[in-house]
Amino acid sequence: YLPPECFELNRTPLISSK
Repeated sequence: YLPPECFELNRTPLISSK
């Protein structure tokens, strides 16, 4: 189980940008 922060990052294109 991952924290909500990880979930939010996964939802946002931030990871894609990185």
